Amino acid sequence: MFCPYQFDSFPPSEYISFFSSFLLSNHAVNLEAILKEKDTTLHYSVVVPHICINAEDPRFGHLFLIYPTQILPLWDEACVDAQKQMLKKKEDEGICIKGLTIKEQLHARVSNLPLCQATSKNGIPRTSDMNRFIELRGTVIRTGMVKMLEYRRKYECTKCHNVFDMEVEIDQMNQFSRPTSCPNSDGDESCRGKNFKPVEGSGVCKDYQEIKIQEQVSKLGVGSIPRSLLVLLLDDIADSCQAGDDVTISGVVMQRWKPLREEDRCDLEVVLLANYLRVNNEHRGGGTTTTEELKTEFDRHWAAHKDNPMLGRDTILRGVCPGVHGMFMVKLAVSLSLIGGVRRIDERSGMRMRGESHLLLVGEPGTGKSQFLKFATRIESRSVLTTGVGTTSAGLTVSAVKDQGGE
Repeated sequence: MFCPYQFDSFPPSEYISFFSSFLLSNHAVNLEAILKEKDTTLHYSVVVPHICINAEDPRFGHLFLIYPTQILPLWDEACVDAQKQMLKKKEDEGICIKGLTIKEQLHARVSNLPLCQATSKNGIPRTSDMNRFIELRGTVIRTGMVKMLEYRRKYECTKCHNVFDMEVEIDQMNQFSRPTSCPNSDGDESCRGKNFKPVEGSGVCKDYQEIKIQEQVSKLGVGSIPRSLLVLLLDDIADSCQAGDDVTISGVVMQRWKPLREEDRCDLEVVLLANYLRVNNEHRGGGTTTTEELKTEFDRHWAAHKDNPMLGRDTILRGVCPGVHGMFMVKLAVSLSLIGGVRRIDERSGMRMRGESHLLLVGEPGTGKSQFLKFATRIESRSVLTTGVGTTSAGLTVSAVKDQGGE
């Protein structure tokens, strides 16, 4: 991707000034809603379409796609600066600002990248995409646990007692790289100390989750095997999807490796550091739109069986896999699994509890198990039917594999 400008073509203050004024003119409503939030310890986001940034100033829109790791921290600073400017403007106008608090952990999330081959991907990114900002579509095939990542820590020089911050190196498996010399400098003299100790209780943590996404099978050619990619989720976008979701992710393509050790092989992997995530199938309807006619038919059916609801239930179950006679209990179990439940969130821990149940059908050959499964795949739009044909005599098996993160 060719760009006539370099990152150093503009000072950092100009990046901050541009984005803060852009937020105030285009996302003032979002900023005001965030200012009204009471909890100042949480992470917040303001989603900005890239097409709007490009329309405001094409220079910064183009530079962002090439230098995202340098520009994103500056735009996060601009989010805080925009809040301060909004509060000052309200105060000058005599508007009460009681209850409005500045959120220091407000992040810029960039979405809707240009629909071109360089930025919008249907497949796994290549080596040419390293350190670039791209948008990727795929299916989540695995989600890891949400962990607490210590991403910032203070160190103290034992020689001059200077205290400075060090941030975690994500490209080195979330390790802290110890500084080679003390950064303290007083005029022409510098400490150059080489011994440091961490300051106790100075660690700053954030939410961290690793997920794996796979290329969408519908976008692949005949005979192609879908590839997978590891995606890193931080802060408020962690725990925002689950396995099986079709997602659109915007982020920075980067390489990650373990800390180098003597006589050890360097394992290098490509990962995507996510900046924005959208679940495309959050409102699933099974391919059917609920119309007024369907609602009327639903009400008419249960009104006719209000004195005997069990009979109304059995009438519905007769339409479930009609090729199998009887077996109302199995049909009821299949129907309840297809309908699903309501996902709830634990008020104490914040953990999301799924509403869908698992179903295990056990029976002799020829009892209609496959017929029920085939009927379920025809009803549910997002479904995959697989069989044990071609497997070994052991049948279908499940294996537990330990990832690099220890899961």
